[in-house]
Amino acid sequence: MIDTKSIAGYITVLASLNGQAKIPFYKGVNILGRSSSKATVVINELSISQKHAKLIVTDHKMVIVDLDSKNGIGINNDVNLLERNKEFTIDESMIIYLAEAKCKF
Repeated sequence: MIDTKSIAGYITVLASLNGQAKIPFYKGVNILGRSSSKATVVINELSISQKHAKLIVTDHKMVIVDLDSKNGIGINNDVNLLERNKEFTIDESMIIYLAEAKCKF
């Protein structure tokens, strides 16, 4: 469940076809994607699936899960590193690639 009253941080889209953006995410489960009807955190980028990833945020960690996206998720310089439907712990020092969008959490 997402607690929309508790902003946990921001996704800064550093590079994408649509330029830069700063998008809030919340404590709890966030669905990242380009569909405003299927995602709770909308990233307007055609290469991102409608429901691309799940971001789970607690007081102590952030976990990202690829939701069987078409173009995958990469960490730092490793393109399509994440295995689909497996949890991966991330931190603020990492650059996350959601398809072609380069993001910092």
